[in-house]
Amino acid sequence: MNFKQIKVLMDECFSGIEEKAKAGEMPALDDVNEFIRLVKRMSMFTRDEWADDFEDFNYMANQLHHAVNKGELGNAIQIVESLNEAQTYCHQSHRY
Repeated sequence: MNFKQIKVLMDECFSGIEEKAKAGEMPALDDVNEFIRLVKRMSMFTRDEWADDFEDFNYMANQLHHAVNKGELGNAIQIVESLNEAQTYCHQSHRY
């Protein structure tokens, strides 16, 4: 898979996670696991100029997994919101 393919799949996967969170529902663990898998694949394409931001994003994705796995709905929703903000920032600030 190339960078653009992974990015499209990540965006699609995150949209489903975000939709659940916006509805006040716990994102599905399978969806979060897939998102984590895609984030790890994306890390292969990390460039120096956005490596630190991506590392933060990766950390938040793993925190989301932890919150969903523990059934912590409030934390999961908050992390999804933070991931969305980080994603927006990265897409505006960094180009591949």
